[in-house]
Amino acid sequence: MFNKYFHQYEIGETWVSKGRTITEADLVMFSAFSGDWFPLHIDKEYASKYTV
Repeated sequence: MFNKYFHQYEIGETWVSKGRTITEADLVMFSAFSGDWFPLHIDKEYASKYTV
């Protein structure tokens, strides 16, 4: 998978990676890292009001 530099990839090129379960801790760490604490992204009750 990592046998090319970024500029060597072509648009539309794909690869298969190992699956991984995303946990609540992953979401909290991403919010902390990015500073994105918007309730729609982190609060299940708040977000449930906006489902389509």
